[in-house]
Amino acid sequence: MALEPCPNCARRVSQQARFCIHCRSPIPRASGSAIPFERIDWEYELRKLLTAIRNSLLKLKEYGPATEVLFYLLVLSFLPFAYGIVSGPIRLTDLGGVILLYVILAFPALLAFLLLLRRRPFGLYGALAVFLFWFLTLTGLIGILHEHESSSLLFLWTIIGFGSGWGAIVAFREAAGGKVLMRLLAFVIFFGMEVGTVWIFLVMMNS
Repeated sequence: MALEPCPNCARRVSQQARFCIHCRSPIPRASGSAIPFERIDWEYELRKLLTAIRNSLLKLKEYGPATEVLFYLLVLSFLPFAYGIVSGPIRLTDLGGVILLYVILAFPALLAFLLLLRRRPFGLYGALAVFLFWFLTLTGLIGILHEHESSSLLFLWTIIGFGSGWGAIVAFREAAGGKVLMRLLAFVIFFGMEVGTVWIFLVMMNS
């Protein structure tokens, strides 16, 4: 098969390809030319995706420990929803609703995470409220529902609660030295958002 350089990235591609398999840029061709179907190299695409994920995780270290902890907790917090789908209480047909519930419940944490990525101190003080809220909430839930929930779900809650407690310590250390009024305002706003999103979550679950 004859090869030629891509006009965009200069890597070698087939002369019959309609797009570059490396940079995905379209390659102009003469109209009416017979061009066979271009197969996707799924192994290459998977390696590229895994490399991008690895590089993104390594880049998180540049933003500080609180950002790292908050990211991993956002990932872990979806596991109870996934557990509900796998174990049966949540049907696959309700997957869209499950994702919506997760986004509502995780909205304050997602907002704090985005602010941390933009290096806004307000996000750090908000993350402190998010960590503390979930540490207290999950500690209470585990104490109340430990006889009624499965051991797998309780284990997930314990991991997330422990991570939230650790995140609160890390965020408190990072936030030390900031303006008191800004710290208090961000804490109150994000803690209030957590209370509001949990209330909306419970209303939707019971409707």
